[in-house]
Amino acid sequence: MPSPADLSWAIEAGGFPVIGGSAKALRIARGLSIRQLAQKAGIDKNTVLRLERGYPVSAKVLGKVCIALETALSSLTSRAQAPELVRVFRGDEANWVTVIQRAEARGHLPNATSVPESAERERYGRMGFTCGFLMTHACTIANGKLLAAIYEIHHPWNDAIRHAGEEFVYCLQGDVQVTVDGERHLLHEGDSMSFDSSLLHNFERVSTPPTPAPRVLSVWIEGGPESGESRI
Repeated sequence: MPSPADLSWAIEAGGFPVIGGSAKALRIARGLSIRQLAQKAGIDKNTVLRLERGYPVSAKVLGKVCIALETALSSLTSRAQAPELVRVFRGDEANWVTVIQRAEARGHLPNATSVPESAERERYGRMGFTCGFLMTHACTIANGKLLAAIYEIHHPWNDAIRHAGEEFVYCLQGDVQVTVDGERHLLHEGDSMSFDSSLLHNFERVSTPPTPAPRVLSVWIEGGPESGESRI
């Protein structure tokens, strides 16, 4: 557990914005939502938001976050001392994880379960265990606001989602229906759209197996007073 002395340099140098950016990038790389990290660390969701936005937190809180992210404090502080201005994500670093577990899973395939093989993901999708899979891109620079991910969609999201900011969606494969604020938009391969992501939105697969599950690239720019994901 880090001691207050470990954080004195950060307080003096204003390093918390970079520590927060490093923690946020690592959370995304681990395939965790803000809510999931908060639960894993045993802290409030708003505390995670505060940390990721660059506000100071206690040494005790930072220690819990480090344990939940399976990293050492030195890893976050070293980034703060020498912040990255460029980050490259390699294809072999891809980590496909489940998103939005369906009731049919009955606890067999919880959220954030890593499923690297495409055939296995398709099988879980046919079984109705998950709405889809997410490949996170850990390309967010320290304290950055741009988040990118690829969604592989097998079933409609159980609940519409919303998060403050602006989102760009590009259809990489197949056909996908994107519903924003109750209005449906059908995207074919190569189509794209952008929208205010504070509006309720949902993704839905149009085709059925054996047609491969559609994939979309989602790029989200944070903004507004509430940057945490919420489901209604």
